[in-house]
Amino acid sequence: MNNHDLLLHSILDAYRTIIKYNTITDEVEIIKDDLDKIHPDSLNSEVYIQAILESGIIYEDDRQKFHQLNNAMIRTRCSKSDSGLLLSYRYYDNGSPVWAKLYLMIPSSYSESDPYVILCTRNTPAKESMLQECDQLVSGLIHKTLKANLTTNRFCIIKEPPFESHLKRNQKNEEFLSEHIFSHEELVHPDDAAAFEQHLNHAYIRNYFRKGNTDFTFYYRRLVYGLYRWVKLIILPASDYSVDNEVFYYYVIDIHKEMLNVLDINAASNYAYYYGNNKHKFAEGYYENLLQILELFTHSYIDFYAIDLERDLFTNYKISKNPLKHTIPYVGSYTQSTADFLQTHFSKEQIEQLLPYSTSEKLRDLLKDRLTLSYSFRYPTGQLVTTTCVKMEAKNGIPTQLLCFTSPCEEEKKIKIQTFGNFEVMHADGTPIKFSRKYSRQLLAYLVDKNGFPVTNKDIVIDILEKDPNDLKAVKYVSTLIRRLIDDLAKEGYDNIIIKEQRTIRLDTAAVDCDYYHFLDGEAMYWSKYHNEYMKEYSWAEETNAELLHITDK
Repeated sequence: MNNHDLLLHSILDAYRTIIKYNTITDEVEIIKDDLDKIHPDSLNSEVYIQAILESGIIYEDDRQKFHQLNNAMIRTRCSKSDSGLLLSYRYYDNGSPVWAKLYLMIPSSYSESDPYVILCTRNTPAKESMLQECDQLVSGLIHKTLKANLTTNRFCIIKEPPFESHLKRNQKNEEFLSEHIFSHEELVHPDDAAAFEQHLNHAYIRNYFRKGNTDFTFYYRRLVYGLYRWVKLIILPASDYSVDNEVFYYYVIDIHKEMLNVLDINAASNYAYYYGNNKHKFAEGYYENLLQILELFTHSYIDFYAIDLERDLFTNYKISKNPLKHTIPYVGSYTQSTADFLQTHFSKEQIEQLLPYSTSEKLRDLLKDRLTLSYSFRYPTGQLVTTTCVKMEAKNGIPTQLLCFTSPCEEEKKIKIQTFGNFEVMHADGTPIKFSRKYSRQLLAYLVDKNGFPVTNKDIVIDILEKDPNDLKAVKYVSTLIRRLIDDLAKEGYDNIIIKEQRTIRLDTAAVDCDYYHFLDGEAMYWSKYHNEYMKEYSWAEETNAELLHITDK
């Protein structure tokens, strides 16, 4: 065997897979695969990658990386003569995940007329595999890592999530992206944008660390695959940090699950007992008190806010489940906002009932000699709720800070709706609910899918009946379906679910217990219940299912 043959065999032995890739036609020719079998047939790279993913050999958490292996990315690397490691990933070997690396090799003859490159994979050595495992643990925690120098106003990206790829530039070092870009791109939740810009202002951070602080933490919601998730931003100074060399590391950590556990406020029926036995824990101030109390509540809520009685201000922390969420401000004057809210949404009788709780002055009097205050009322949507106010801080016996939360009254049972898999409608105890017509049941499913968005009769004609929206007979039939659906639900005790507004109808999402809505709220238990199927019996639900697959990277 001559030296040339020895060289070829050494390459064959060193790599698990060797592929000849055409960057013009996007065709691949498999020279060697995992089983040392030669495949002379050419095929499209997209088809090949899809076949690899469908085979199940790639570790679940690393499959998303293979979607990045497109022709445009490889051609960009080739144009820069950037051969080397493309990605690290894990594959299954005898049932166990093994780390491997994918390399790009660009021949010296590479050109438009000879557009062939070599892609090959090899197993990662044991020591490197251990480092990969450590990196994977850290990467699972950290969304994004930046190294920034505020002195030179430049930064480099150490790790960036794929959903921010449209902001990524070619240079490794570039001018630091100003904080307002992220909020204007709507990567930051609108309710957090102002605070985000204020706290990530370079002057603010510079002054913060010049005061001797050793770390900086900020919480906000950022867009992740179409959903806003809670994250924690941590900024740490580098080991060589100085006033003349202001180098920092920015870490963005996903804390959505933990934050929801904290913010999932529930009714405080046991709060007074707890407070009486743990007064010593509430001496450090309002926010420390708040975090401890939030973990104690046990019943569901739809609204939660804090009132500063001295400044007559309130801040909403959680109103995602409130049917009136679009009309409740995030932060504002308590007295004026409450007055506007009552005048706009409630009857004269309701206003008179709620007046004792509508001003800071009246609440100070009511809570002067008591710890909690609860009152019940009915929303304009028909939902019966109870609001409870808890005294958090006081001066000379006069309350200065209140914690308030609104929850559905316990006697109000919500209808239970299942969308993952087949569509099912049940009472709270799991007993199925019957409908007089098949289309009535489908109409309810359609309204659930619209997530509270109003629809017209013509929308229903098009999507459910699949007929011409100008077909007057079909439009009239839909009116009958709507009446039958409302009647069917009323007979079962749910007369407040369907809301008719002028010429549209919609679902009151706060009046139902639905797995799809829990999923959209980021509740981990419902994410695990989704197995790639959503109302599979209805063709119009396929679009939503595609969105769910995208969100979960499936």
